[in-house]
Amino acid sequence: NDSNCYSALRKNLPSAIIKITDSYNEIKRTKRKYDLVVIDNPLVTHSRHCEHFDLFPDIFRILNNEVILIINFSAVLLDDAKKDCPSILDDLQIEKRKEFYNTDDPFNISFDRIVNTYQSLFNNNGFNVDWFFKQTRTPYISYIVFKLSKVQ
Repeated sequence: NDSNCYSALRKNLPSAIIKITDSYNEIKRTKRKYDLVVIDNPLVTHSRHCEHFDLFPDIFRILNNEVILIINFSAVLLDDAKKDCPSILDDLQIEKRKEFYNTDDPFNISFDRIVNTYQSLFNNNGFNVDWFFKQTRTPYISYIVFKLSKVQ
């Protein structure tokens, strides 16, 4: 629950400003800009949203001119993922993954396609990719870390 999250965050980050909120709503109303943004969403359909797809394009309005953007993603959704998370891969999620990554196979998306999807989103919204790397978290969840610069 939120109070448990708050206590854990306060313990680990005693000087941080902590605000527990609906990220999809907050990203539309905040006037703040950030140097570091972490998108660590559930890899399922949640509260009418699928993965992190609905954060785009609104996320660009909160990014500073130079920013690190960390996004969790799943390129391959195998039976193991279904065992760990039974609600993964409902019909909406399958369709949203096809649309977002422009693929016919939402279960197995190449890393190149994923990178190209984000690079196009960034470029179309006024950001260049300075560098990026992938960090594997589990057999089916990874993070991609982007360093972005606003086109001047």
